[in-house]
Amino acid sequence: MRSRAAFLGLALLLFGCDDRYHPPARPTAPPVSVAPTPAPAPAPAAKPTPAPSDPIVAVASRGSHNCVRRRSGAIACWGNNGDGQLGDGARSDMPRAVPVPGLSDMSEIVTGLNYTCARRGAGGVSCWGNNEDGQLGDGKGAKPGARSTSPVAVKGLNDAEELAGGDGFVCARKRGGNVVCWGLGGNGQLGAVTERSATPLAIPGLTQVAQVVSGSEHACARRSGGEVLCWGRDTEGQLGDSEHGSKVKPVPVVGLADATQLAAGGNHTCAVRRSGVVVCWGSNQHGQLGDGKTGVFAQHTPVVVTGLTGVTELAAGHEHSCARTRDGKVSCWGANQSGQLGDGTTTAHGRPVAVARLEGAVDLALGTAHSCALLNTGNVTCWGSDNHRALGPRRL
Repeated sequence: MRSRAAFLGLALLLFGCDDRYHPPARPTAPPVSVAPTPAPAPAPAAKPTPAPSDPIVAVASRGSHNCVRRRSGAIACWGNNGDGQLGDGARSDMPRAVPVPGLSDMSEIVTGLNYTCARRGAGGVSCWGNNEDGQLGDGKGAKPGARSTSPVAVKGLNDAEELAGGDGFVCARKRGGNVVCWGLGGNGQLGAVTERSATPLAIPGLTQVAQVVSGSEHACARRSGGEVLCWGRDTEGQLGDSEHGSKVKPVPVVGLADATQLAAGGNHTCAVRRSGVVVCWGSNQHGQLGDGKTGVFAQHTPVVVTGLTGVTELAAGHEHSCARTRDGKVSCWGANQSGQLGDGTTTAHGRPVAVARLEGAVDLALGTAHSCALLNTGNVTCWGSDNHRALGPRRL
């Protein structure tokens, strides 16, 4: 027992005499008071995009170029520029709109196949681009190689109230309700037996005209009472007079005396009637008359476009047509090989189809194989063929 007790005492002594260093315990610091992390400040509200200082108010198309008119009357164009039809002093195609120098008070803009014209509020007209058929109206054209890459004044015209651009000719409704035309005239579209004219010629027998439109080689006028008369090429029935053969003098469209709006395409014409019904006549090869048929070379009297109501604007391209309704939506019909109907296909349609994902349209313009719309946002969107960069940016 004594030896066991001695062993335990020695063990305790050795344990208590550990020669390792043990630092003194530090006093426990009082708990630090930490302020709560403040919640992140809310992100500032996105500022609305400011409205453009000079918004676009109208768009025009015909061939493979487009132009817009701004509120100030300034003009800008893009697309094909082989003949100077963009008016920027050059002849290079442009994918983005370039301003036309020197124009700042224009009230209207129209385009032809390879030229452009603009009207001042006072009634003067300036044109630029190809002038080989006299379509600039300055008296210096109608000869090979004639063109101007900057605006020139139409000779003797100072009281125009409306312009209509055809492929190679132009018509103007004058203040007194008469019509003059200039440029190419081989099918009677100048109202005279002449191949071309470099200055305006009066269309005989037209009075009380409220609207004038031009197709490729024909023109139509709507009188204030609703009667429609057409002249020029009639091979495809685009004059609507039930007969064959081009006409120098205006002839009435059969059964149409209540039109409220007109649009002329390549070789077809359309009208809105007082009832709201839309009718078309002329070539229907690709369904551009909208009556459900295709492959008809010549329709000489008006047929009803199916399924359209509430139309506020008609527009016609070379072989397709479009209509804008009161709700800002657009439907198109006819040729669609380049997607110019905007329905996501390249299939021709003999009846109107809705342009996909398009709302808020306020103005339409149709070219040879493309279409454009001015939206209520002030942007311009185009679809179809981008030949010669006619589509430009997706939004302008």
